[in-house]
Amino acid sequence: MKKEILLINRTQTQDGQEGFTLIEVMIAIMVLTIGILGMMVMQMTAITSNNRASTITTASAIAASQVETLRNTPFNSIAAGNTIDPATSFPISWTVGPTTPALPDTRLITVTVTRPQGMAPVVYNYTKFRDL
Repeated sequence: MKKEILLINRTQTQDGQEGFTLIEVMIAIMVLTIGILGMMVMQMTAITSNNRASTITTASAIAASQVETLRNTPFNSIAAGNTIDPATSFPISWTVGPTTPALPDTRLITVTVTRPQGMAPVVYNYTKFRDL
């Protein structure tokens, strides 16, 4: 019985030696390196985006909490102010707009939470109606 040997992706020299050429190995290493570098860039981008999303979520929760505090404040006692969130050190400020003729007995309250590293602030607007 005669056996046949099938060689795939191998080169055979005249003296019977088998193997990959140096060029093939270098190209394989280059392709692998480019793929790994691409994945590293993707990971760094994902980490940066997740950090940005986390600060937006945190700032939104802080702003919503401040709006809730102002919502529970009596209408005539509301005044502009600012503070710093103790957990995150994000500055919080709010302004109280005057009553407008179009909407009597209301005040527009704007809560702004400033995020670090030059990121855009999170701004919530809330319309407070006179207490019943």
